[in-house]
Amino acid sequence: MPTRSVWFRPRLPAACAIGCGAGADGASAAAWCGGAGSAMVEPCKSDPRQVRVAARAEERAVSTPKMHEMTLTDQAELTRAVMHMLDVWGLRDEDQLAVLGFPPETPKQVLRRYRQGTPFPTDNLELMERVEHLVGIAEALRTTFPRDPAMTVVWLQRANRRFGGRAPLAVMIDDGLDGLIAIRAHLDCIFAWQSA
Repeated sequence: MPTRSVWFRPRLPAACAIGCGAGADGASAAAWCGGAGSAMVEPCKSDPRQVRVAARAEERAVSTPKMHEMTLTDQAELTRAVMHMLDVWGLRDEDQLAVLGFPPETPKQVLRRYRQGTPFPTDNLELMERVEHLVGIAEALRTTFPRDPAMTVVWLQRANRRFGGRAPLAVMIDDGLDGLIAIRAHLDCIFAWQSA
């Protein structure tokens, strides 16, 4: 009976773009899966599942542009989509500011400008990371509830044992960036695997 390969994968750097499988230093997911410089005991190429995961992550890294690489029109469209998504999720303006990482004293007119299509500032790296995680959460929810999009809102607003009895939206609001990452990791097993 063949034995399973035992391997060690180092902690991956934070992802760098919306849906991107590449690390913050520009390394692709494939480089972390048995590529040069890998700290694995055995290359994970012996496990076909790991090869498929790395290939999908590599595909996303190539096909998904970073926000600062998008045209101004695409940036505005993405900004409007994120703001609409936060409205659909039922977040109040104060909560939207918190989820996006703005200080509490930020005027609510900022949100109105974003809803009307003013693109998010691409030089605000924390905001870009938060947007990346919000889009990742939305995509994971879409694949989790493909036939009933209304269930995404129910899931986000319902208390969850996994988060200490708090609703996922409360985790995102109260815990900031760490909360966004926790929710995304719970919903997206590939992201959780890459972040582990």
